[in-house]
Amino acid sequence: DSFTSSPAIQFRNHLLHAIIAMQIATGQSNLGLVHHRPYQDTHGTTIFVLVQFIEDYKGFQVPNIKWSSVAKLQRKYPLIDNETGNMESLANTNALELLICDVSNIIHHHVQCSNRLPKGLYLGYLKARLSLASMTVVTSSTLPNVFPHYKIRTNPNISREEWIWLQSLASMDKEVTTSYIDFGNQSLQKNLLPAIEHFLEILNINPEEVEKHQLYIEEVIELNENVTFLLITPEPEHVCTPPGGRDQFDGQYFSHMPISTFELLQLYTYQCNFITNFTMVSSRLDIELLVSQKRMRDAFSKAEISLAKKRHEQLLKFHEKTECVWKQMRWIEIAVQTARNLSNEMRVTIRQLKNKVKVIKRISSSSSSSMTNSSSSAGTLSPSRKLLSSGITPRHITVYPGYETGLPKGIGVKIYVTPSTTSLEVIKFTVEQVEEEQRLRGKQERHIQNRELKDFYLVAILSHSHEESVLHFGFTPLQLLNYSMKYKFVVRRRSVDQYTTDV
Repeated sequence: DSFTSSPAIQFRNHLLHAIIAMQIATGQSNLGLVHHRPYQDTHGTTIFVLVQFIEDYKGFQVPNIKWSSVAKLQRKYPLIDNETGNMESLANTNALELLICDVSNIIHHHVQCSNRLPKGLYLGYLKARLSLASMTVVTSSTLPNVFPHYKIRTNPNISREEWIWLQSLASMDKEVTTSYIDFGNQSLQKNLLPAIEHFLEILNINPEEVEKHQLYIEEVIELNENVTFLLITPEPEHVCTPPGGRDQFDGQYFSHMPISTFELLQLYTYQCNFITNFTMVSSRLDIELLVSQKRMRDAFSKAEISLAKKRHEQLLKFHEKTECVWKQMRWIEIAVQTARNLSNEMRVTIRQLKNKVKVIKRISSSSSSSMTNSSSSAGTLSPSRKLLSSGITPRHITVYPGYETGLPKGIGVKIYVTPSTTSLEVIKFTVEQVEEEQRLRGKQERHIQNRELKDFYLVAILSHSHEESVLHFGFTPLQLLNYSMKYKFVVRRRSVDQYTTDV
């Protein structure tokens, strides 16, 4: 065939013929997975390794093929010192001997790669290493298809409310502090920071470096419907270890793998159908493009040129679509680039997380009769169901103390409110944060007890008319934020006489 003059097509043809020959020789149509490392020697020989597990090997009897134990096979090629475990000089060793010497590692690697993480939401540690040839990432030696990881909870899904909260971490201002409502023991707001601190301690990260680490909030990484990841990275200058550099990830519990290899392993483990179909389509399309280019060069008449060009343009459009799909699946390089960007507006350090996030326990329904009545109807719903049923989006409000605090005039407390946040909770958060600021400034006189909260009330003031409305303890202020009117929120003491109307 005239098209085989292309070196690329010739190489692919040789690979295909070798695969077909192997299928015939073994009687197996499925030859297994390609090992990520080819074996080469100084004589110019390269061996590509395929790994397939056969449960009933005794029933697998093919002429000219003999089964042998790994130990027996390696005794014939004693390249490893049995006492020290070190490989002897391999300068003159051929590729086949190198392969046989490494069989145990190949088997172990593929056994580990076939394992999946249990269902859950995980923290993953993204750390890269640069070399002259490629960029590698740190993986777990016991589970090489994922980053070093730590399980946050069993539920892998991030609710709409939790996602909005994550995004808000990068955009908070510095008004006193910001409080968040705890939606239960499994909420991300409650468990994220303790999980990060424990995870970095397990990784033996220097305590002085912990707060400089970053939380990657550009996206939640979904390996499949059961496993999701939030990524932790070092500070931008240390995301990538330079060539020749060393760090704490050089030990036996970690390994380093080229990004492209890691991506394929991960996709095959967690998105097997996708990667199998995609590689088949992509490979076929690449061959068609090479053939199309050859046809365009060989075309002579106007009709042949026009037909070849039209065919080639059609294939290019298909190729662009497949590249777009592939780019969406390859998120690691984007994450590395983002983590290294000092000017990234979505950058959130662990220090910021500690300073800005205060997880407040939900007020018990028994603390107030009005609180009990307002929450009883929705108390059993999950956060995501509350959001869906209400149709209201969580937002920030700034609440100003309308009583003597000794703090500068106009200072306010920024609070993240949801459809279930009540006026009583807003009052409690505001009073607590004002007291905290008073303590920091040395102005706190005494601590206000929970029973004294009944002496406070929340007022919503219309910006354009200054008309005031008292919000009862069970009222949810977020209802007001979904109207076109703008409100200012103030916490006052009941000792102040106001002409107001209860809402």
